[in-house]
Parts: sequence; C-alpha cells; structure tokens
Amino acid sequence: MENLQKKEKNYERHDVEGTPFTIMKETKTKSCQITIGNNLMVKKTFTTMTAAKKYIEGKPWELIMNTMALMCMNITNDLLTTKTQEND
Repeated sequence: MENLQKKEKNYERHDVEGTPFTIMKETKTKSCQITIGNNLMVKKTFTTMTAAKKYIEGKPWELIMNTMALMCMNITNDLLTTKTQEND
C-alpha cells in the first residue's frame, strides 16, 4: 500500500459516506484513487469519482483484502506500542 501523504497537496479528498474510504481526486488530471487515510488501497486509477464509488460498492476482493491487511498492520502496531509502553 502506497502512502500518499507527500502527494496530498495535488489531491482533493472526498469521503465516501458509510465507508472507511476516501476518494483522492488529482487536481490536474482529475483521476481518482481509493484510500484509507494516506494509504492507497488499490492500484487501479479511476477516471471519475462515480466509477471509484461503484468499484467500492462492488466490494471487490482486492479492496477487501487490502483493507483487512491495513487493519491487521494497525492492530499489530498498536499492540507493539502498548507492550513497549508497559515495559518502560
């Protein structure tokens, strides 16, 4: 999952209601990508926000698995941080 934090100035953020996803719309080309936070969830680029929303609504496996992987990484990081703080 690519981190878009450094590129954020070139994007408009659009939250997708009822989901954890954000559609990042590139200001010059108007192409769209699906993210959670600054994490790119699929490599696919969409030509419109409507196409990106339809992709999310379709619940494709790539999006589901990448979302689960991100959640697992965040939970692991939280557990490691908590364990480190307890040992200090």
